[in-house]
Parts: sequence; structure tokens; C-alpha cells
Amino acid sequence: MSKAELAWSAMKQAECFTVTEIANAAQMEIENCRHLVKRLVNQGFIEIKNGIGVQGRPYVYTVRSSNDSPTFGPGSHRGRLITQKGRTGHQLIWNALRINLTVSPSLVIAVTNCSITSIRRYLLALERAGYVRCQRIDNRQAPADKAGLENCYRLIRNSGPKAPIIRLNPAAMFDQNTKTLYPMQEAK
Repeated sequence: MSKAELAWSAMKQAECFTVTEIANAAQMEIENCRHLVKRLVNQGFIEIKNGIGVQGRPYVYTVRSSNDSPTFGPGSHRGRLITQKGRTGHQLIWNALRINLTVSPSLVIAVTNCSITSIRRYLLALERAGYVRCQRIDNRQAPADKAGLENCYRLIRNSGPKAPIIRLNPAAMFDQNTKTLYPMQEAK
């Protein structure tokens, strides 16, 4: 039985409790116990009964009456934002390119939730290294005719699942899939 499970059983047995009491009962560090209690409050398993959360007047908690029990261990943080572990913004942009083959910056924003500057910078680097070709809008059109139009980027070198990495000295992109360095051409 883990310390978190010991703490939960101590919480269920007590009518009301403080973080310090549970930490002592489960023989766990006070900070770890405080994080556990905060998580259980956010998930709705326990609630604050009284106290103001300062030294001398700590929060007093009570277990809510429910048949549900929290889960402990890996994957137990229900109710939290699921992050994409190991996924950088460049990897997300690369994945969007590989799936859609032709993308606009607004589509990439919608899919990846990356900033527009990051997206434009990475797409420009991919274009200069020969991974994508930009289909630019005609700037000679009247502003009303090009309203809502954006440059589109078409993937022309799909080397694999790992995103190419920008290298500054010398200006190049390193392809993680083929272990090749592609020099960037000067901006046109």
C-alpha cells in the first residue's frame, strides 16, 4: 500500500483532520501530503470544513460522503489538463504538416495552440531548408480581394515522424530521421 493510499484510509477513518495529522498518520512528508490533499479537494473527494489556512489556524478537512474512491499511481490525476509530454511546438507543427500536407498558419494555430510568431518562424526555416514550398498570395490585389487569404505551405520533403531541428551556426536544419544536415538558403 502506497503512502497516498495510507493517507486516504486515515482520512476516511477520521471525522475531520488537518494536513499535519494525515502526514503523521501516513508517515509522509508534509509537502507531499499537502499536494495530495489539494488534489483530492480539487477532485471533490474531500472538502474544507473550517480554518483559514494559516499557522495556528490550519484548514480542517472532512471526507465527502460518496462511494467513489480516488485512484492513486500513474495516470491518477483526473481533472487536470493532459499535457502532451515530450511534444515541443516544432514537433506539433511538423505533425500538422505531415497530416495535412498543405497548411496555413491559422490552421496550425487551431491544431497546435502555438503562437503565430513561433509558427511563422518555423515554417520559414522549413521553407529555407527545402522541406516546404510556400504558395504566397498575390500582394498586387486590392486589399478587399485578399481579405482572409493566407500563405499556404505544402510539405515536399517528408523525412519521418521526428521534426527537423533548427541549427543556427551554420544556418541549417538537422533532420533527426535521416541524421542529415540541410543548409538553409538565404531569404528571398
